[in-house]
Amino acid sequence: MPDKSEELNVALGYRTQLQEKSHKPVEVDDDILKGLQEHLDKVFPNPEQDDQFRVGLLREFLAGKSVDYKLTTVDIKKLLQIEGITESHPLFEMVTNGETSDYDDYITALFSEKHTKTLVNACEEIGFKLRSGFSIGVIDSEGLQAEQIPIWMTEASVINITQQLLITSNRLSKLLAKSMCFRFNENSKYQLSNDINDYKSKLLNDRTLQREWSLFFADCGYNPKKPPLGKRVELSNEYDQSCFIDFSDSIINFILGHECGHHLAKHSIDGIASVDNVKSDDPYKEEKEADMLGCHLAMHIGHNPEEPNWFSAINLGATCILKATQLIEKSHHLLKDGHEKVDLQVNASHPPFETRIEIIKWFVSYYYEDAPASKVAIEMHDLILDLFDFIWLNVSSFVKGLHEKGHRPEPVNSQWLPE
Repeated sequence: MPDKSEELNVALGYRTQLQEKSHKPVEVDDDILKGLQEHLDKVFPNPEQDDQFRVGLLREFLAGKSVDYKLTTVDIKKLLQIEGITESHPLFEMVTNGETSDYDDYITALFSEKHTKTLVNACEEIGFKLRSGFSIGVIDSEGLQAEQIPIWMTEASVINITQQLLITSNRLSKLLAKSMCFRFNENSKYQLSNDINDYKSKLLNDRTLQREWSLFFADCGYNPKKPPLGKRVELSNEYDQSCFIDFSDSIINFILGHECGHHLAKHSIDGIASVDNVKSDDPYKEEKEADMLGCHLAMHIGHNPEEPNWFSAINLGATCILKATQLIEKSHHLLKDGHEKVDLQVNASHPPFETRIEIIKWFVSYYYEDAPASKVAIEMHDLILDLFDFIWLNVSSFVKGLHEKGHRPEPVNSQWLPE
């Protein structure tokens, strides 16, 4: 029997090599961290809590070591680790205790550790065999991509996600959160509206939000491999902030769950694992299996009683990221050619968008056994798809106008997520 911890260390070593090839050191000083602190306070206003992200405390800590400090984010992580900070220290959340590489900074290390733990727990609770496990990492490579790489002669895998995909999904999640509509009951409790007309009315009356959506798809269409960051998207209230976190986690849960699905089903190494409802001679068999396993994992994670996330519980993040990717592709072609027509299949290894959405809806119905909760979930998926289509009516006119003014995208030759 293979030594699981040893094989997982091999995976971590390989992930470190991949990160080393693409690593771009990010150096910060007090002015940069001060700007970050001000940025976070504007994006996530919270009058009840000062320094809610501990950036101010981090600045004090670093200033105590050197007044004129200038360190990379990786160096900061190492410094926090060697200080021996305990759980009682407010900066403990920036110290990663799991297996991380030399190129994980204190932010990406926290991301890797959090989602590795979440996925491993979900697999164990469902009963999926993890084999030797996987090492999740963030790489600096360009492209809106995620990938699973089996480690040769082991039962372990590396799961990578690009910083570009994280940044883009973050921006997308903020815009989705700002586009949500709530209804309040007699007890002042709020719930999401299920009427698309509420969402249309909100967008039609919010010119700033219209422009933020237009700039998002124009930026991504201009360079899908490395979209411009664009202007800051601010969240003005607790409802938007809560929705943003849930949308973001739901999207990431599906993306990483999909890649974890490849690992579980032993794809890329002639595995024989199968999933119900997928024919063995289907050319998209492996991708459909990964989608279904990703659905199962994301939905299971969403039902965690300690951190419930309804968007993830109905796997809404999958529909959001896949639909957004389709529109990014349309935006790219509209900016380039002046029309939305795209290749029938940009990435021939994956099923068409419509097929993947059908799989997601089928699995949601299967998961909830066609109970009333299934109907509510499917209606929410349909509402989000209708909302994206409505948003695209305004966005497409904006992007076409850019094309007519002579703007053209950067050349692109990359996969459209997820791999």
